[in-house]
Amino acid sequence: MSEFLTPIIKEFSEVIYPLKKGIQSPEDFELLLLHYGWDVQLDEQLFTVLNSTLGVVALVDSLDDLVDTFTNDVTVEVAQAAIDLVLELKNTTQQLSQLSDSAIGLPAPLNNGTFWVEFSENIFNDLLATYLKRNQAFLYGLFHFFGIIRYEDQTPVGADRIAFTRTVIEWDELGNFLSDPFDQFNQNYNWDIPNNDFDHTLLLSRIERILHAFKLPAIVGLPRKKLADRLLDTSKIEDQKIRELYLPLVD
Repeated sequence: MSEFLTPIIKEFSEVIYPLKKGIQSPEDFELLLLHYGWDVQLDEQLFTVLNSTLGVVALVDSLDDLVDTFTNDVTVEVAQAAIDLVLELKNTTQQLSQLSDSAIGLPAPLNNGTFWVEFSENIFNDLLATYLKRNQAFLYGLFHFFGIIRYEDQTPVGADRIAFTRTVIEWDELGNFLSDPFDQFNQNYNWDIPNNDFDHTLLLSRIERILHAFKLPAIVGLPRKKLADRLLDTSKIEDQKIRELYLPLVD
């Protein structure tokens, strides 16, 4: 069990690094918020108040300490430590979602319950998807290909909001995939769906991300001119958003 779990937890410690770094200074926290669609300015005094009031640093440090204990303490019970780590991650995200209860007196959006719920959900999904992409490429590819892990462009409305890409994990889709993977494919890409065009751009963009997870230099772009001239009506390439997936096999 130790041989199986230890590398997983060590890899997980690398995944939570962006979260840990993002709460070390006002500038780092601003960058973290930008990643999730918030353009908020924080000075040193407000950042100090934020941590003293909400204890965000202490919250994340407790998670990081547990990772250190697992990877460095040879006497720890490995299975129990792994369970504790998962519970601590769940507890961390749950506490982040409830921080508005202690945020009286802080400026918007930090005093808003909706902000902390959305923020914690986005962080959890990001951590899990990033871990799978970096360290479990096959599983990540399976989940992304069938729409269990998705990336959605968001354009939120409101003060201090900016466009961002949201990571979504739809666990309900896992059951659909296990029960009928062919139907899951059809629904994701409009394959063989009456009155719907096959969504080849979505398919290619997902394959591109999956190949990146396997460290392959794929890119989606316009069709090569010679190929397009021979096979396509070039006047409709832009109207139909026709794209090609490039995968160089020789550098």
